[in-house]
Amino acid sequence: MFFRILSRRNIWIKSMKLLFCIGTIIIVYEGFISRQSKTVPKVKEYDSFFDSLQTERKNRIADVCQKEMSKDQSLNHASGNFLFYSSLNLSYCVVAKVGCTFWISIIRFLLRDFPENLLKTHPLDLTKYNVHSASKRLKHLTKDVGYSYLVNSTKFFFARNPYSRLLSGYMDKMMLPGYWTSLSVDIVSLTRNKTNTKCVNDITFREFLHYVVVSETKNFHRNGHWIPVYKLCNPCKWKFDYIGKQETFTKDAKVILEYFGLNYMKNRSYLQNMLHQTYSQSEYTFSFANVANNICNQSIEFIARRLWYVYQMQGYIRNTSQFIMPRLEQGEKLTLVTFQKLVEHEIISNTITSLESSNQRKNFWREFFSKIPTTLIKEIQKVYELDFKLFDYSFDSYQ
Repeated sequence: MFFRILSRRNIWIKSMKLLFCIGTIIIVYEGFISRQSKTVPKVKEYDSFFDSLQTERKNRIADVCQKEMSKDQSLNHASGNFLFYSSLNLSYCVVAKVGCTFWISIIRFLLRDFPENLLKTHPLDLTKYNVHSASKRLKHLTKDVGYSYLVNSTKFFFARNPYSRLLSGYMDKMMLPGYWTSLSVDIVSLTRNKTNTKCVNDITFREFLHYVVVSETKNFHRNGHWIPVYKLCNPCKWKFDYIGKQETFTKDAKVILEYFGLNYMKNRSYLQNMLHQTYSQSEYTFSFANVANNICNQSIEFIARRLWYVYQMQGYIRNTSQFIMPRLEQGEKLTLVTFQKLVEHEIISNTITSLESSNQRKNFWREFFSKIPTTLIKEIQKVYELDFKLFDYSFDSYQ
């Protein structure tokens, strides 16, 4: 059967202990840490362009909601996937693959919610593994109690072009080993009629998109990393104070952080951010090395080459830069430290500019979607129709 229970799979060896960017309503109590003082937000610096952009986004959402709520009953339910930080009266609606690691790192850093042996002075000191590891201070709320907090809080969320979000999900979850022994196996049972496979590392983008359509339309084992944004943070029922977008993430995040008096937590430099993102992802990916080797019979070199290619797709490394396996002593294996030194050297010595990075990502985007048949594109458009409409993304932006 296509939809096996994922918890039976080896993927959960690692992921059962992780706090994913999905869930229900969560509250962060400042009482869990006595040294956490009450922080009063500073007065938001006036930004006329940002304010007008927010007004434009909110007006569009209001117009679309008015037209669509009678057609789609899900828009009438106050669905939410929130983190609430009471000291700042901050409510963040979590959307996976739209900068959720950044925002969760902010909240966990404020709480000092990470192992005591880790000396962290900035949210970006927390790696992806730190951010999504099990937490003792992020507590689930009941629906009624959660809503009472949320109504009067300052709420925000971030949206993303559905095509971009899907490609990001494919890179992160299908190309890298996290789901090779679980979801990837289920996907090939649908697309290739294979039911006795223990590991799959070659899911195509077309197969992945087909699975997404089936999972959303049939409501079977949906995955929060690609559930439509409007189903995670229903803007027709929640009145959000700020609506950010992945495409303007740096600017939007800057203003939101300023509002809450968290200016010092702004993103570091362009180069520092690339180094942090790649190290964080490398650490997380290498944590699956044993599973990939023991179950999938794939070497650490295979994973390293795949990860290098993902960094090219993400615009961190130039697409002309080839991965060169370092010389190792007999019996020696490639380690996380050695691999990241290669990545760091490449990023620093051959830094890709922001514009070049953007163009490179767009080229990969066009390349991947150019291989998808029109019929499947239309099915994807149907699944994410309200995301396109609510957040003003073109249905043709895959081209």
